[in-house]
Amino acid sequence: MWEVDFDLAEVFIGTKLDPDTIKQTFDKQYIEVGGGKRWFIRDFVVFQYGVLKEDSRTHQSVIDILKKERVYKEYVKGKVRVRQGLKYRIKYRLKDRIKDKVNHLDYVFLTDKELTHLKDKFGDKNTKEWIARLNDYIGSKGVKYKSHYHTILNWERKQPTPKPRETKIQNIIGEPVTTKTREEINKLTGGIG
Repeated sequence: MWEVDFDLAEVFIGTKLDPDTIKQTFDKQYIEVGGGKRWFIRDFVVFQYGVLKEDSRTHQSVIDILKKERVYKEYVKGKVRVRQGLKYRIKYRLKDRIKDKVNHLDYVFLTDKELTHLKDKFGDKNTKEWIARLNDYIGSKGVKYKSHYHTILNWERKQPTPKPRETKIQNIIGEPVTTKTREEINKLTGGIG
């Protein structure tokens, strides 16, 4: 609700306002309440609070004001209109982002260039494994990533590298067997030892 005060608005904006021009320009964006003393700006509540929930104490005070001024139904209409607009914009942006990408399994999207780079870096088998891991994770958690390609690179980078195992082989008298000793044993035994 805006307490209509064009003089104060002029101070904040820094220019002279003509109330008749403002009313004509924004005719469909507000509803006069209280004999024109207050304006209900249709899309402001959705912009400021999102979808109002009656079980939220903060939202409840706003809902009470809207009901008192008899504009709650207008808020509900505005909420539906804004929601539909947001859905369209989100779908449009998603289509732009994934139009060049190919779906791998159920949830993973990569461009041909990204897939080629992953295969060059990890090989075919490991790339398929990383795609499967990401696909399973997205499918089970419902997580959204801006870039599946960068997610795979990041996961691979964060994965700890396995340390090579040291095998301690000892000879009969308990001394460690070196690589040279092992080669000698293999020559003597014909590779059996």
